[in-house]
Formats: sequence, C-alpha cells, structure tokens
Amino acid sequence: MAYDDAPLFYIRQAVGELDQGWRDDYDNAYDALEGWFRHANPNAKALRRIVAEVDQLFAEQPDTAGRLAQFDHLVFRLETFDAFLRAIQQRAADALVGTATPMREPDA
Repeated sequence: MAYDDAPLFYIRQAVGELDQGWRDDYDNAYDALEGWFRHANPNAKALRRIVAEVDQLFAEQPDTAGRLAQFDHLVFRLETFDAFLRAIQQRAADALVGTATPMREPDA
C-alpha cells in the first residue's frame, strides 16, 4: 500500500495543520485549514480523496465523538466538529470545479 493510500491519509494531512501551533498564526481553525489549502495546494487526486474521506468518516463513525477520535491530538469542540469536516469537504469539492471559496468560520 502506498503511503497516500492509507485510510484517511489526506484528511489527516489537512487536519494535521491544527496540531502544529496554528493558534499562533491564525484566528480560528477555519482560517488555519484555508492556510493549509493555500500552502499545500492539493492536486485533483488529493481533493477527490478529501471529499471521499469525509464521507467515509461519516459512514464508518456514526457519531461526532467517533469522528473526532480519529484525530488523536486534535482538540475541538464536539458540537461544531461535524460542520468543520463538512466545510473542509466543501472547500475541496469547490476547488475541484475551480470555484474555491475560502473557508470561513460560521457566524456564532
């Protein structure tokens, strides 16, 4: 198995940005992940995998706590994590069709 064929490889790469002192450089987790999208500039294969991997997480983990548990070192508010995952998925899907709108934290 190639390293990038590992389960949830691409979504772990993206969310891994939040394990690396992101609070020093970004206002919130959405800005940090938008920074990852700009910096990493994932290709079409990676974007398609991100979309699929979020769907896979929702299919395999029936609750939010189970999905959050897939990211060992991530501290995130449980009640907002699913919306965050879907925002990552939407950002990747938009990038695939060339209409990537920067990720923004939803209004409270």
